Amino acid sequence: MSVMIGIDPHKGSHTAVVIDPDEVVIEEIRVPASANQVGELQEWASRYEDRSRAVESAHGLGYLLSQ
Repeated sequence: MSVMIGIDPHKGSHTAVVIDPDEVVIEEIRVPASANQVGELQEWASRYEDRSRAVESAHGLGYLLSQ
């Protein structure tokens, strides 16, 4: 199943949500903003093989996550 992962970055933490093609939330995770944030999110998202991503504020707080 194809899913979309949306990430909402903040100074202290980042929230990621997986939705299906009908925009139904499948799963959600919140990770602290830290040096491990990208690894944690990648590991969590890896269970969804057919995925797209969207990062809010990709030129601001979400810059590092969007790279």
